[in-house]
Amino acid sequence: MRDIIMVPGIGGSGEAHWQSRWEAADPRMRRFSPSNWDRPDLEDWIAALDRAAGQSENEPLLVAHSLSCLLVAHWARRAAHRVSGALLVAPPDPRSPVFPPGGRRLCRSTFHGPSVPVACHSQ
Repeated sequence: MRDIIMVPGIGGSGEAHWQSRWEAADPRMRRFSPSNWDRPDLEDWIAALDRAAGQSENEPLLVAHSLSCLLVAHWARRAAHRVSGALLVAPPDPRSPVFPPGGRRLCRSTFHGPSVPVACHSQ
């Protein structure tokens, strides 16, 4: 069975969020854990994702939401661990006035690997 790592964006996806519901429904799913969900720090979030991927016995699938879609692309460029692919849900628009300043460094990367970007108008 493949491990699945949930990679929420800012705020960490509360109990009612789809990522939290999926995680509760499937024991293969676990969440990466940065030091602060509300203030993205590139190095901290990369280290947290690296730790989560390193705990997998196989190449995990990453399920990222919002700002963490950009994190996954940035992390994958320099990661010591391989992943089987990524589901990138609602990547944010870095030109948006509500885009967090702490996330700007994440905008310089593209994900090279199997991925499925999912976008919607309500996110």
